[in-house]
Amino acid sequence: MNEPSATPSIAFDPLQETAQSLIKILDRADGGKEFILPALRNFRAKIFFSIAWLMLTAGFVELVFLNAGIVNDLLDKMPAPVRFVVINHTWFYLGIYGLIEFFMTIICLNMWLRSSRIIATTGELRVVTHWLVFKRAAVIPASRIIEIRADNTSSVGADLYYDIVVLTMGEKKSWLATHFPASCKEGSSFTENDLKAFNTGGNRIHAATEIKGQPEANWLVAEMNRALGRRQS
Repeated sequence: MNEPSATPSIAFDPLQETAQSLIKILDRADGGKEFILPALRNFRAKIFFSIAWLMLTAGFVELVFLNAGIVNDLLDKMPAPVRFVVINHTWFYLGIYGLIEFFMTIICLNMWLRSSRIIATTGELRVVTHWLVFKRAAVIPASRIIEIRADNTSSVGADLYYDIVVLTMGEKKSWLATHFPASCKEGSSFTENDLKAFNTGGNRIHAATEIKGQPEANWLVAEMNRALGRRQS
């Protein structure tokens, strides 16, 4: 009897995957590489999060504006002490709801508007992030980079999305790191490199966001390290 053949594994093709995810990788004349990540990528993740934001916003608007008259009528019928307690508790929970709505709005705008341009050359990493007319740039000497890694930050169904995180050493300790140095704790999600970055006053830079799948994210990390002349950590 013939043995059933094993299902062939699908090899990761970086050129095909980056083309599908609209990420451009350019070879530079100086031997480095340039990574361009436009804002309009991963529509499935963006739409999924936007629907969740719209539902939250609709609930907030209905609670605050549409039902305001009904709530006021109910409050008028309550004794003064009860009304005082209800109003204070209502404002407290409404404030929490409002904060969640605010942070969700910031995250949603970041997902739709953020584009990144990363230039890796021997000895230096440049990260330029755009939000339409706003821009933030960081120039990081390779000697100050502790680690470049892919961190899983979100998921949509079975799809996992990763950020490329750059941990750097600081030139001077911050006040927080000086007075409250971090130490390893059992069960903590922070690694020794995270603690090293914090305790030296360094930074944790999200150079690229919303990379779909770990193989592509790890490949991009390896390409950045190679262009920088660093060994893969």
